[in-house]
Parts: sequence; structure tokens; C-alpha cells
Amino acid sequence: MFTFISIIHVVACVSLILIVLLQVGKGADIASMFGGAGTQSLLGTSSETFMTKLTTVMAIIFILTSISLSFMWVSNYSGTSIIKKEGIKQIEAETVKEEAPDKETTR
Repeated sequence: MFTFISIIHVVACVSLILIVLLQVGKGADIASMFGGAGTQSLLGTSSETFMTKLTTVMAIIFILTSISLSFMWVSNYSGTSIIKKEGIKQIEAETVKEEAPDKETTR
């Protein structure tokens, strides 16, 4: 499940970047370069295009996958410290090394 959501998250990240880069900014025409707002209406109303809707959907998917991945990560690794894990591994490795010569001497 973690891998599946991670794949969806990466796809959402890449697609969100591409969608934002493909969009034309507001006032990106030649009139806005010289301070004129001739192409925009007085109240600033505009119709939502397909790209803005797609950006909104991808942003929602990105946020939801981010939150779900963080909850899954915390639930898998809650209560365990990397220091404790490494300490346990080191202690186990030392006990294995100590037990190994005993096995050879019993033969």
C-alpha cells in the first residue's frame, strides 16, 4: 500500500510541475508589458479553464497523498528510534561473534 501511494504521489508531483509550467500567466500579453490592462475585464472575472481545474485536482491529490504517506510512515515507525535499532543490531552482532568461537571449540 505504501508503494502504491508513493507511486501516485510521484506521478502527481511530476504532473503538477508540468501543468503549472504549461499554463499561461495572467496578463502575459503584450499590453500588460506596458502597464495596460486592456485584455482583462474591470472586475477581474474570468472563466476557469481546463488547466486550472486540472491543477486544482492534482494539488488535492498531492496534498492527500502527502498526508496519507506521513501517517503511514509514523504508524510504521512510531515508538522506535534509529539509535535504539542500531544499538540492538550492534548488540546482536556482538553476541553472534561471541557465540561463534564457542561452536567451533565444541567440535
